[in-house]
Amino acid sequence: MAELFSQKKYEFEPPGGLKIYRLRSPSVSEEGVQRLGGRFDLEASVDAGAFIHDARGIAYVAGSSWGLRLFSRSGGWQYRHAARWQADDGDSHLSIADDDAVRLARNAVTDYQIATESELELSRVQRLNVAHARQGGADHNERVIGARVVFRRITDGLPSQGPGGKTIVYLGHDRQLTGIDHLWRQIEDVHEPAAGLRPVDEALEEVRDRYKTSSGRS
Repeated sequence: MAELFSQKKYEFEPPGGLKIYRLRSPSVSEEGVQRLGGRFDLEASVDAGAFIHDARGIAYVAGSSWGLRLFSRSGGWQYRHAARWQADDGDSHLSIADDDAVRLARNAVTDYQIATESELELSRVQRLNVAHARQGGADHNERVIGARVVFRRITDGLPSQGPGGKTIVYLGHDRQLTGIDHLWRQIEDVHEPAAGLRPVDEALEEVRDRYKTSSGRS
């Protein structure tokens, strides 16, 4: 018989007024790329760059090396500088405190009207490290060439779980923006109010019943 264990007690009290939302189907087009690109002063025209259509969606690459990609299945997008995003110039080292990285990332998100402060919750700050060493371990050199700040989406006071509610801001070794990844499914309307959430113990008991004839530990 399968055994199920919970490693911690769940005492979280969800906020009131929760809703079940209906999501909008993604719509990806060259016009959508142009509208989004306007936030970044990216002209997104055939005179200034090139559109690339593939099975994943639509990408636009400008002569300035800034590019924008919209994904058909999720409606998410990536805005990145092809020459500077996670690039190593072989010498620079980024020294930045987490608080400073978060401040710069929040400014980018709000300045480009990607999300409001109330819709964001800091998830984590990460750094991109590179290391060089000669054969035999001589002249070992390790540097930080960039940072990324990950935010979670807040809806009705609750943070999103999974990949469908994140914004990631990338900073280069000079603390300048090198890219943004944004994956928030657009809300169409309210499907219905949430009647309530099931207690965790009740959900765990249902899992036990479902797998009680199996073997193993979880």
